[in-house]
Amino acid sequence: MCLSHRRLFIQLAFQLWKENKKEEAVNALDYCEQMIPNYNVPHDSSSQAMAELYYQLGEKEKGDQIINI
Repeated sequence: MCLSHRRLFIQLAFQLWKENKKEEAVNALDYCEQMIPNYNVPHDSSSQAMAELYYQLGEKEKGDQIINI
């Protein structure tokens, strides 16, 4: 269930990015990481989209943290 919530946050952030609302997109991804941390719900293959979106938003370090888990 938490993985589906994580995917919903990714979809929200992607839509915000498409609308050029970059700060809000980063905030959505950050909030997701805060509420559904990797140590409680490990990242899976769908988290690659989250990392890629962080990269698109210029947040390389945050993307790297997800990829390097």
